[in-house]
Amino acid sequence: DNIQDTDKHFLEKNNVYGIMKDLLVKIVANRPDDPIQFIAKYFETLTVDDQSADLINRSTQVLSLTHHSR
Repeated sequence: DNIQDTDKHFLEKNNVYGIMKDLLVKIVANRPDDPIQFIAKYFETLTVDDQSADLINRSTQVLSLTHHSR
């Protein structure tokens, strides 16, 4: 049980649940032809090293992954 608590704490501390939920919402909303490529692009935006570029890239990515009806 202690290992599960540690795992749960790790996932919560790193916002893994929030990230995965956001990804799944975007996949369902967009229904991309290539879901794997979509997932790769999503995670690519989360791993940009330069913080100023990170903000711009994330903003651009959020806009590009957001369904056209929103």
